[in-house]
Amino acid sequence: MSVAYAEEAMKELVRAQDALDVNTIVRVLNGAARVHANVAARACRAVAIVCDGGGPISTALGELGACESFVDVSRMWGETSEEAAWMACFAVGRLANRSPSNCARLLACGACECVVDALTRWGTRSDNVAHNGCYAVYNLANETPAFRVRLLRVGAVEAVTAARENRFTALALNVLDVATWMRSKTTAALVARGIGAVLDRNGPAAVPGHIDERVQELLAAFLCDNSR
Repeated sequence: MSVAYAEEAMKELVRAQDALDVNTIVRVLNGAARVHANVAARACRAVAIVCDGGGPISTALGELGACESFVDVSRMWGETSEEAAWMACFAVGRLANRSPSNCARLLACGACECVVDALTRWGTRSDNVAHNGCYAVYNLANETPAFRVRLLRVGAVEAVTAARENRFTALALNVLDVATWMRSKTTAALVARGIGAVLDRNGPAAVPGHIDERVQELLAAFLCDNSR
């Protein structure tokens, strides 16, 4: 894509943002943003700015496919562009805020994994990604138990804890209910070891060495699901 085309796309986003023109914003997000990281970052920012906390604009953005587009953009540019990564996190957090319909879309399209990946990749060296990644985790986890379970499974606690501390760090960890999760994992580990010991004593002579770990994972997931 030419520099001139990218510059025109940026100007178009500014006009669309000022006019609350969600159709144009999503069109750029699905077009020029997919071939230029700077346009992707600006498009994510435009969505975040015009979101109205679960109101008609946020709903319209979700219906136009903004949630799925953010995940695509994050996967395309998240490894190489810090700005695109933190703007995508910012936009995801804003889209999720007080919007059950957008939350359902974000959960289905893999937003949790993208936010945790951004935090893991950039959060230890970028204040912007740390802040907006934790903001996204907080808003996602605060909306529905399904998000908390998914975020815990994909490593949100580790990613938030490792990232640079910011005003959303404690909020994110609190809403994830880390204490309950750790109790569940500890209980699962103890039960798994007990099951493994029984299998060693009473089962076949050659018990797979990884069985304890696998049983622990299954029990941890079960306990986490049922603690919500």
